[in-house]
Amino acid sequence: MSRRIAVVNAEGESDSVIADYEEVEHNPLSGQRSGGMGSVEFSLSSTSEPLNLESASRFEDLDGESYYVEEDRDKEWLSQL
Repeated sequence: MSRRIAVVNAEGESDSVIADYEEVEHNPLSGQRSGGMGSVEFSLSSTSEPLNLESASRFEDLDGESYYVEEDRDKEWLSQL
């Protein structure tokens, strides 16, 4: 699955981050919980450059440029990862 997250960089330029993730299925024999997240990968939609999640409100690229999350609902979702 994927989710698009609106971001803005330090210069005020808007872009979006694509969060690609897999949901973990419930397996009563292994004890895994349902509805959890598996691995999540983040990339900038305009360049496909991978990003690191630094906090629920900020991503950073490999060169150290920051991208700030614009929507509160996305910040809430990210804080639960």
